[in-house]
Amino acid sequence: MIMTFYNAIICLILAVVGMLVGQINLVCYKVLPCGDDEKEPPVFRKENFKNEFNLLFGLPTMILFPLLFLKYGIALEFFAYSLLSVALVTVVAVDFKHCIIPDKINLFIVITGIIYIIGLFITKQTSVAISHILGGLIGGGIFLALALISLVIYKQEGMGFGDVKLMTGLGLFYGIKGILVLTLVGFALGAVVCIALIVAKIKSMKDYIPFGPFLVIAATLLMFIPSGFFVDWYLNLLK
Repeated sequence: MIMTFYNAIICLILAVVGMLVGQINLVCYKVLPCGDDEKEPPVFRKENFKNEFNLLFGLPTMILFPLLFLKYGIALEFFAYSLLSVALVTVVAVDFKHCIIPDKINLFIVITGIIYIIGLFITKQTSVAISHILGGLIGGGIFLALALISLVIYKQEGMGFGDVKLMTGLGLFYGIKGILVLTLVGFALGAVVCIALIVAKIKSMKDYIPFGPFLVIAATLLMFIPSGFFVDWYLNLLK
């Protein structure tokens, strides 16, 4: 989309909206979750938002909202990915803090993904919608298999079930091809970072490193870069 005066105004408005919406992520970071044995408290309480403002939490959506508009315009994908980006920021923050992805966030992603698929059906993109449904099943299935294999063979949780739910939701957004590429990109990023942390002796082989943030980075990249780009790039490496 070519930048025009009106587009610039819309981008400015979206940046402001993104900064304000980002404060929801700040509240989620502070109140979700309390602990494994505690119920997740309500997020949308008036007292939770009193005197709450943090530039760091608003910055991601402040940047992503205008970029998504420039990429997709006022289209179904813009609204879907904008809502997804809000949830993904919370995933990163909470996963780093507690090494867990709250069910409330995963449920939001899944419901938003379902609404996105309904939108695809309404706009008569039936084959695309079916691919996205299968993407959810495949994304969740791959990570569920990894989690079960780890429990059976290593007798410990190697892949959290929060990641399984997250991948189910992301599969609804990205479809079959997209979720497979997202998985490979996420694992590649995770491997590079984990090796670097171990070599630098910041982490050891026994330490738990949240995997959610790597999936979020991969998901964000795929909002702007077609999955085929990564496939072609990888195939060219093999030549």
